[in-house]
Amino acid sequence: FGQPRGGNAAYASWASEKFDLYRVVHHDDPVPHLPPPALGFVQMNTEVWYAESGTGLGSYEVCDGSGEDQQCSAGTLVSGDFTDHTTYLDHDICQCDPSGF
Repeated sequence: FGQPRGGNAAYASWASEKFDLYRVVHHDDPVPHLPPPALGFVQMNTEVWYAESGTGLGSYEVCDGSGEDQQCSAGTLVSGDFTDHTTYLDHDICQCDPSGF
């Protein structure tokens, strides 16, 4: 959830081959856009993108396996709204209460 870019293209390729994972991105979460590609960083694995804010468990897009699918979050302008990073699947992940589990 909200994973930043973790390495260069060689690392992303290696990790995508070794680990059958996916990443979830909520709406305009700015963190998956960091660090910027201009510094050589790219995303790995397939993205599952909830394109609209507050979609909860609603509609989502399973993006191509490139990690940087321009039809998904990589192709959007980042608004910088950090609440999209702290809210996933209609839960504020900063408000976890162990007694609620």
